[in-house]
Amino acid sequence: MHKFIWFLFLFFSFLFITCQIDTQSAGNFGENGLDYDTESYKWGYINREGEEVIEGRFDDCQDFKEGLAAVRIKDQWGYIDKSGEVKIDLQYKAAWAFKNGVARVSTWENKMGIINKDGSWLIAPDRVEIKDFCEGVGIYKDTTNYGYVDQHGTIITPAIFQSAWAFENGLAKVKQNGKYGFINITGQTVIAPKYDQLGTFKEGVVKAKLDDQFGFLKKDDTWQIPPSFKSCSNFQNGLAAASTGDLYGLIDTKGEWIIAPQYEQILPLQDNHWAVNKEGLFALMQENGNLLTSFKYNQLNYFHDGMSVYNIGLYYGFIDKDGKELTGPKYGLAWDCKNGMARAISQRGFSFLNQEGEEVISTIYGDVRDFSEGLARAQLYY
Repeated sequence: MHKFIWFLFLFFSFLFITCQIDTQSAGNFGENGLDYDTESYKWGYINREGEEVIEGRFDDCQDFKEGLAAVRIKDQWGYIDKSGEVKIDLQYKAAWAFKNGVARVSTWENKMGIINKDGSWLIAPDRVEIKDFCEGVGIYKDTTNYGYVDQHGTIITPAIFQSAWAFENGLAKVKQNGKYGFINITGQTVIAPKYDQLGTFKEGVVKAKLDDQFGFLKKDDTWQIPPSFKSCSNFQNGLAAASTGDLYGLIDTKGEWIIAPQYEQILPLQDNHWAVNKEGLFALMQENGNLLTSFKYNQLNYFHDGMSVYNIGLYYGFIDKDGKELTGPKYGLAWDCKNGMARAISQRGFSFLNQEGEEVISTIYGDVRDFSEGLARAQLYY
């Protein structure tokens, strides 16, 4: 009976959480894109001691970024500071987090623009869509295609791309005529869009697929490792997972095998750690091939702040980089550590754990999100 009740708790918790749109990255319109929900249980913010520091009075809200957070009451979005004071009036149909001193907002005419922290327009709301600015450049959309614009509203490229990605280290991936390439920050083509797939540049190279084979390109569009792999990962500290058939191993930057293909799957987990899979289960491996754990995990997540989420059956726990389980598999759901705190849900509700796996906050809230700039969103259920 105990296990059955626990299963029901997890099931309905999962349904509830998946039905709650986390507007931080996906946008923040109402559920049907037009109408907004007025929540019976309001959102506020707690500090790292679990104390409510901004009262729950919002129907929706986002994480704090650069000292401000987007909040909604009824159908209007605006911004508050960490004291809870409204700094930019609630007036927008949608609003996103500040980044590099500016934020995207959408008007009730379904046009997007960019505002400064005082609420003034940096770019007037005259675009169908604008994405966040990176390295001083943003992505805009006309009716169907994408182009690039600078923070003064000057067009860098016309909207000629099927898809467009943010700039990173002076380069941005674009898709044109079904193929992928890179442009530089002035809009010039650096790598012509001729590849079937492209990753992002890591350690000076990018994985690229051509004629059903993967290899690694340099920034001058020449091959560092010619395409000869069925699949591969990005490089991590000079190593990448790769396969020529059904099994994976690790290669170096010359394309030579450091660990021969022998695993069903290899996933990079940061800091010289890899998740390797045999017979459907994962173990934690160092770059020299040394296994730190047995093959017992259904899932191993990327390491954040020195800890990773693992999954065994229906339950989740946390493991460190030495392969030590910081907690047993006792949580119904668990999330990656952020800003030194990891979120998990158990029979008692939501908890936050420190980097040693100790529960330091047990909340009374029905839903909480990760900490950002010292505060976490929390929804009151009383």
